[in-house]
Amino acid sequence: MSDSGYLPVDCAFDARTGNLAVANSQSSSGPGNIAIYADEQGPATLYSDQNFSTYLSCAYDNKANLFLVAGTDGDFMFAELPRGSHHFQSLSVSFSALGGVQWDGKYIAVGSSPGGEDASIYRVSVSKKIVTVKGTVPLDRGQHKVNLRYFWVGGGKVVGAFGNYIGFWKYPTGNEVIKLLRYPSTWGVAVSR
Repeated sequence: MSDSGYLPVDCAFDARTGNLAVANSQSSSGPGNIAIYADEQGPATLYSDQNFSTYLSCAYDNKANLFLVAGTDGDFMFAELPRGSHHFQSLSVSFSALGGVQWDGKYIAVGSSPGGEDASIYRVSVSKKIVTVKGTVPLDRGQHKVNLRYFWVGGGKVVGAFGNYIGFWKYPTGNEVIKLLRYPSTWGVAVSR
């Protein structure tokens, strides 16, 4: 696979179709895109929207719909690329400062880090462009502010990167951090078997 000229920051694999989606934050000449590799093979089909300047995070649900968080002139948008579509649908949410997005096995999990407050993960369902919040996972950090951008959900836990820390919380209950690991700098998390 080659995606020359772009800055990849997140990816998602769709077990249903075998497709790999890569969120390219930006390119060497301007806005980024979503690159989708059919069956994890190149060349990629590139998807972009003139309203989005950066592409920050993406995740497939169990029906092969791709959800993403994208940047627009100093703000963030939540959007969907429905299975089989070539166009993004902007989705309205009631929370601000969007972060990462993951499929948690039942709902789309969308991170939010409003200024001055700890992060939360909103568990949402989406139907016909209507976003319904099904639950909130508060991420208390103890003494350290949680400004969560990227996270991973699985095995009854959420693992998230923020500042100089990787934090572990129970999922979907959240609240008090279970464990903190300190690093010089953190950007994201990946889990392998």
